[in-house]
This record gives sequence, C-alpha cells and structure tokens, in this order.
Amino acid sequence: MFKKEIPIIFIGLCAVIAALILGWSVFVKEEVVAPVRAPVMSEKNNEIIPNDIISDGIEDDNVLDDDVSDDIKDDDILKDTSETDISDWKTYRNEKYRYEVKYPKDWELIYLEDFNPGNTGVALKSPQYQLIKDGNVMHLGEIYINNIDNKDNLSIKNLFSTFSDSSVFWFDKFDHTNIIVNGNSGVLFDYIMENSPPPIPQSNIKGIEAYIQGDKKVINISYLFLENPKREIFNKILYSFDFVK
Repeated sequence: MFKKEIPIIFIGLCAVIAALILGWSVFVKEEVVAPVRAPVMSEKNNEIIPNDIISDGIEDDNVLDDDVSDDIKDDDILKDTSETDISDWKTYRNEKYRYEVKYPKDWELIYLEDFNPGNTGVALKSPQYQLIKDGNVMHLGEIYINNIDNKDNLSIKNLFSTFSDSSVFWFDKFDHTNIIVNGNSGVLFDYIMENSPPPIPQSNIKGIEAYIQGDKKVINISYLFLENPKREIFNKILYSFDFVK
C-alpha cells in the first residue's frame, strides 16, 4: 500500500511545482508589458458629429480645435525655441502611418510590437533613463509615439470625447495649448498627472502629451517623467515630427 502511494504523492508534488512556475511566469510577463500611451477608444464614434474641417492637406492644414478663434495669433501657438543641434540625430520612419521623427543618436528605439503584438508604436529611451514603474507595469522608456485611428477626421477635441478612459476629461481638467508642428495642427497637454486606478497604488508619474492631426489619424507623442523633465529634448523631438507622402 505504501509503495502505491508514492507515485500519487510524487505526481501531486509535480503538479504543485508546475502551477508555481506557471504563476511566476505570468507575474513576470505582467511586469514587462509595454504600456500604450494612446487613450482607449470607446464604441461611441457614431454618436459624435465629425468636424467639417479636416486636416493634413485635405481642406485646411492648420485646423485648430473648435473652441479656438480663427484669428489666433502666432504668439498664441507654442513654438520650438530651443537651440539643441539635431543634425546628427537618427530618424525613425513609420511606413504604415506615413510619418517620421528624429531622436538623439545615443537614445534607444524600442518597437512596442515586441511586447504588445499589434502595437505599431515605439518608445524612446535615453542612456540616463531611470525605470518608471506604475503598479505592475514597467515603462520601457521616456517617450512614446503611437497612432490613434480617426476614421471620421474628428478634431482632436471631438476625438477625445469618444475615448472610454479618464482622458475623456483632459480638455476640462488640464491646461492645453494649440500647436503647429511643420504645418500640422495639434494640441499639447503640458502637465498631466493622474492617479492610477485601483488596485494599482497611486502613481507619481507626470506627463507631457502632444496630439498631432493627420488624415484619418492622430499621432500621440507622450513624455513620461518623475522629476526634472528633459523639456528641451522633448521639444526637439516633437518639432522634428512630420507626415510624409
């Protein structure tokens, strides 16, 4: 009887060990998931009336948000005034969404699809990057560039009203500025800080978020930081952005 019980005990022990290994692998996988910085789309698109004016060379390249006067002055539009030399920077080009952007030659370019299948965005990480962690998510770099589908060519403000996460309130909650990036209209949220939803502990991550209008798409360039942001570098990356034919 005792000899017959040994295999049963052994099989049970192996099952417990296998379960522990599987649980640990899932935990580790959750730790390295790359976040998608673009807001989450809802299914309310059909409830939003598309903006009559669309951008990126279709009717008016300089379309701004609905609440901005047509006689806006150049002084009211944020411009890149930094003096950083970018002549030796590298260029990232996204062939699917037809845009390119420059980044410092010593920064690492990370393809988010390697971590989130189907994500066509990228992350940029500086040599001085200090790990930014939000709950069980470890951010892969400081700057993220993602595409947001905008099939109805809504203005950026109207597009935000279709999102199903907390960013739907950003236009009312955070200071924002209309910007022009190489002839493309956009919106810059200069300082974003939101608490992580339960059960993730409160986050102290801050952010600068830029949204640039294209044809049936909006490109999101976001900058995450804890303290002392590299604002001049971010400005140069942002204002090097352009759509390509």
